[in-house]
Amino acid sequence: MKKDLDFINDHFGPVTQLHKMIEESGELKEASDEFHYALVIEDDPDEIERKRVHMIEEMADTVIMIKQNERNFCKPGELKAMMQMKIKRTKERIKNGYY
Repeated sequence: MKKDLDFINDHFGPVTQLHKMIEESGELKEASDEFHYALVIEDDPDEIERKRVHMIEEMADTVIMIKQNERNFCKPGELKAMMQMKIKRTKERIKNGYY
């Protein structure tokens, strides 16, 4: 998969892929909102499932763009370190009653 992502990334370039990540992030937000609404309000299992699958599709698009932009703009290990810091902070907040 990495080879394929590199091929696509090299074809379009970092600026285009950054813009694409912005676009895909917006689409993920919309799909997540729709799925959340369906879980809370809908009583049609088929509609809930359709919205769930659509959200997963947008998650995949967004993760692809994140992986490409990690290559373009992050130092090695930088994203992983930031993720670890964020997870640690959230756990601390949970333990301290912040959430």
